Amino acid sequence: MTSENFLLFGNVTIDINETETGLYRGAGGSTYFIAKILGNLKQTGIILSPRGGDFTKDNMPGFRFLPDEAPQENTLQFHNQIQKDNTRIQFAFHVPDNEAYSLEENLALIPSDISAIAIAPVIDNITAANVKNLRQRFPHAYITLLPQGFFRKIQEASGRVEKTDGQAVSEIASDVDAIVVSEQDGSSLETRAEKWSRIHPTVIVTRSEKPCSVYTSGNCVEVPAFHVDTILDSTGAGDKFAAGFMYSMVKTRDVIQSVQFAHAVAGFTLRFLPNQLQYTKEEILSFASSQGVTIKI
Repeated sequence: MTSENFLLFGNVTIDINETETGLYRGAGGSTYFIAKILGNLKQTGIILSPRGGDFTKDNMPGFRFLPDEAPQENTLQFHNQIQKDNTRIQFAFHVPDNEAYSLEENLALIPSDISAIAIAPVIDNITAANVKNLRQRFPHAYITLLPQGFFRKIQEASGRVEKTDGQAVSEIASDVDAIVVSEQDGSSLETRAEKWSRIHPTVIVTRSEKPCSVYTSGNCVEVPAFHVDTILDSTGAGDKFAAGFMYSMVKTRDVIQSVQFAHAVAGFTLRFLPNQLQYTKEEILSFASSQGVTIKI
C-alpha cells in the first residue's frame, strides 16, 4: 500500500465530553481525529499544532509533531456537552497559550512531497496569510479546509464558545481545493457553500445522518449517509468524514466516490469511543458494502 504524506494544521485539544454514553476525557481536536483515521488507513504525516505537556502524542502512530517538544504546560481544552438534538454547548480553556503558532518558522522543516493538507482550526487562530503560505509552499498538494474555528468566538470570562459569521472563509476559498463544513457550524451555509464553490473549491455541507450537499462550480448533488444502529460517541464525526474524503481524493480524484467513502468512515466510527478508533480500510469498505454501496479505492 502506498503511503501518502499528509500535513495537518490546527490545534489538538484535550476534550471533556458529555456524550451519548456518559462522561469522557481524552485527546481531541480536528487534527487529532484526522490523524487517527489516516493512521488506520496506513498513512503518515506531520501535525502543526501548539500543545501542552499534558497531551500524549504516542497514540497517533505515523504522525509526528512540529514542534517536536511541547512548547507550554497546558493543551487547549474543550468541554463539550452533547444535546439530544446532536448540537453542542462548548467551553474552551487555556486559549491564550494556544492561540499563537509560528507557521513560517516550521515550513522549512516540512518535506516538499506533501500530498494533501488539512487546515482545521478549532479556534479562530489561522489567517488567510497562513493559508496562502501553505498553497505557495505546496502548490500541488490537495488542500481541504475544515472552517469551524472561523465560526467561533471564545468569551474571555467564561470560556463559552459562541458562533460568529465566519467571513474569513470567503477570503480563503480561492487557495483551497475543498471545504468540508457542518450545517451546525454557521448560518445560511447552503447559500454560502454555493457561492464558495463558484470561487474555486468543492464544498461539502454535512448534516449528521442526513445526506450531505456537494457543491461544485455552483451545482449541487446530495450523497446519502449510511445507517448506523448504535452510536457510542459522535464527537469529531465531521473530522473523521474529512479524513476519509482526503484519503480517497488523493487516491482517486473522484469527488462522489470520495464523499461515499467519507460517509462510510464517519458512520463506522460512530460505533467507537475516541480512544478505541482502531480498524482497517477493509472494515470500512465492508461496512459500505453491507448497505449496498461498492467503493473501489
